[in-house]
Amino acid sequence: MKDSKTVLLIVDRLDKGGLAHVLLTLACGLLARGHRVGLALLENSVAYPLPEAAWLRINEAERPSRRWRHAAFRREVTGFARQAISDFETEHGKADLIIAAGELAIRCVPPIHHPRIVFSSHSSQLQAAKMSGLIGQLRLGFKRLRRGWRLQRLLNGRHVHVVSDGLAKELTGSLKVRPASVHVIYNPFDIDAIREAARQSTPESLKRLRPFVIGIGLLTKNKHFSRLLEAFAASGVDGDLVLVGQGGDEEALWQLARAKGLDGRFEIVPFHHNHYALLAKASLLVVTSDSEGLSNVLCESLIVGVPALSTDCPHGPRDILGGIDERALVPLDRIDLLPERIHSLLDKPYDITDAMVERFSVDKVIDQYLALIDMLDE
Repeated sequence: MKDSKTVLLIVDRLDKGGLAHVLLTLACGLLARGHRVGLALLENSVAYPLPEAAWLRINEAERPSRRWRHAAFRREVTGFARQAISDFETEHGKADLIIAAGELAIRCVPPIHHPRIVFSSHSSQLQAAKMSGLIGQLRLGFKRLRRGWRLQRLLNGRHVHVVSDGLAKELTGSLKVRPASVHVIYNPFDIDAIREAARQSTPESLKRLRPFVIGIGLLTKNKHFSRLLEAFAASGVDGDLVLVGQGGDEEALWQLARAKGLDGRFEIVPFHHNHYALLAKASLLVVTSDSEGLSNVLCESLIVGVPALSTDCPHGPRDILGGIDERALVPLDRIDLLPERIHSLLDKPYDITDAMVERFSVDKVIDQYLALIDMLDE
């Protein structure tokens, strides 16, 4: 392989969320190592500064609100992606690697049969059953058949990347997709930059004068922060509970906090520029989701030296916390264990070693992405 590679990242959008952070970290890491990088955004939604050295194209077409227009919109996105690849290669030469990341990319880029494309999935296609009992399982089974058929049509015979072993098993097992190859590569984290940010003081971190447990993420049903709130109240521990995020469940969570007698001990802090400073002051991070692709916040928690506790949900938490401490994962059918686990991990937190976090370092992850080029050359 020549030293400098040409990499194009085709991504749905770069707004709030884990995928945007992952792709920008990857882009900046590749640029820092002297590679040529392009970004092609399938939707015009950007919430982060973009690297100035990266080649850039943004699709200006708006996603339609009417469902009957979605098929036409996806065709427009396919055309944009095809033109972006052509323009990028005209300026920088043939691409060594093209990563198509995100749900829209996975639906719209497969008609483009470029030999260097790897499709990148960062989230579960099935998640957990949304209803309990037989009806919930029947609906999940129907979803498995429908999603499986669609993904088989899109990804059979193509090269695929996923961010956890659990997602790989879901794709090839439950969904019966038969890719040409499947590669598990964790999300990249700039460990030194995160730790430096964690050492800073922010208005949000300076307010925390008492010990606290923290949860970070969108305040939506899938994240189930109500579980964390109920478990914290039942644990009997001292200190506060702080949630970092925003979303449609915010008012319901405030009402639940009042009902559980947590007045003065519960706070919701909106997403802000540097949540690492606040996370680093916490005694414990807790994730209570029904589904995670990998869970960036679990990785970030270990990086800044804060023990993490999570539901053992599909699919990423086990990749991160499995084998660290038996108390760190709670089965979804044993949510009743959460209060005791919170109490236990606050009383006797587990040790966090360098080996636990180095596997997520940006350099290690970039090496794995670049290794895909050798695979495509074979």
